[in-house]
Amino acid sequence: MIVSCAATTRTSPAPATDIVDRLGKPRAEILRYASLAPSGHNAQPWRVTVEEPDRWTLALDPERLLPEVDPERREAMLSLGHFVENLVLAAGSMGLKADVEVLAEERRNHEVARIHLTAGTPTDDPLRRLSLRRTLRSGYSPEELSRPDVDALLGPLDGAGTYVPRGSRAADWIEEAEVEAMRKQTWHDPSQQELSHWVHLDRSRARRRQDGLTPETMEASWFARQYMYLFMDEDTVMTEGFREKGIEAVDQQVHEGAGWIVVTSPDDRPASLLEVGRRTQRMWLRCRERDIAVHPMSQVLEEAPWRHRAADALGLDREPQYLLRVGYVGDYPEPVSMRRPVEDFTVIA
Repeated sequence: MIVSCAATTRTSPAPATDIVDRLGKPRAEILRYASLAPSGHNAQPWRVTVEEPDRWTLALDPERLLPEVDPERREAMLSLGHFVENLVLAAGSMGLKADVEVLAEERRNHEVARIHLTAGTPTDDPLRRLSLRRTLRSGYSPEELSRPDVDALLGPLDGAGTYVPRGSRAADWIEEAEVEAMRKQTWHDPSQQELSHWVHLDRSRARRRQDGLTPETMEASWFARQYMYLFMDEDTVMTEGFREKGIEAVDQQVHEGAGWIVVTSPDDRPASLLEVGRRTQRMWLRCRERDIAVHPMSQVLEEAPWRHRAADALGLDREPQYLLRVGYVGDYPEPVSMRRPVEDFTVIA
């Protein structure tokens, strides 16, 4: 019972000694900071091959893709964009300049980008921002975002972002569509089975995998977490009760907060998706200091017919790639999602 009460929280272990010996501590730490990027189901779909100490190739890990909810790898590419932005910022803080060359021409391509590191002038981007970025699902205030805060969020998106305040026609469409898309996805057995692979209701499995979703990332209460760890398992995710609870949670979430940030791109090419991921990460890293929480809600963009209707319903002339629920929070806890060690996703050629 004592073990069951222990929290399963964020781990970001120091790189292994052999990685540090072969790369040097700064470069190993750059990869660790890059891995703090968000990803769907916290699948962490990145793989890095170190061809030379200052030339790395970033690829998609085929074992960490989500073929049911992300068959076109759109979200996986966005996740790699987050990873790249973290990498560039971490490198800069350590006096290295990271140049990114996009290799992939199609989303089916395995190798996505090449990273070239050169000596540079240290930047003043605080690494603490990377360590403290978190997805929050609850506790959102209904207070409208101030104009300065809206401008601060849209600035890093460089024209690719639109603020949709709660109560607007567009926000009403998003709220209704999110719940219905979630309902469809939840009752689609292959999608729910895929989710069950990434929901860890066993502490030993969570600690062994260092990925996925746990009761902590779902923001369950202390008592609910203990119950989930003691009496639930992977099969529970497929039950009617678990599915309905998930739909109820989304129904509650979409009605909380100040509104939505919609992030768009001119097309779905890998280069465009990587850039959207980078810009979104740039924005997200500045939210904590303004007490603004961010929650990506992707079901609308994953499920038909909503994904085909989203641009018109929201009055956009570009394709939406993110629907981010935003709002002020009074309590901004530290991250709890786990991360794999650097040696888990890095190959030194």
